[in-house]
Amino acid sequence: MRLALDTNRYVDLAAGDPAVVSLVERAEAVAVPFVVIAERQLRQQGTPVPTNDLWFAALTIQHELVLCTRDAHFRHLAQLDRVRLRATSCATAGCRAACR
Repeated sequence: MRLALDTNRYVDLAAGDPAVVSLVERAEAVAVPFVVIAERQLRQQGTPVPTNDLWFAALTIQHELVLCTRDAHFRHLAQLDRVRLRATSCATAGCRAACR
């Protein structure tokens, strides 16, 4: 069986829950979506990110994209490649991509 773990079962696995550990050991493959890992990481850091933004981050990483955002909370995800703009709006004349 090919298995995907949600956040609750990932936490159970990390805690050594025998039933989850046994299931994972028998699985042909185990997937832990980035959104699950990021959610747990951010909870442990005490820096939660809105759920919708976790999905944006997960898709950005999965598709090897660079996220252009004004939301500062994305800085808590080191795995995420971000770009910020010097100008406050992309509609501003002379708007240029700056540092990552």
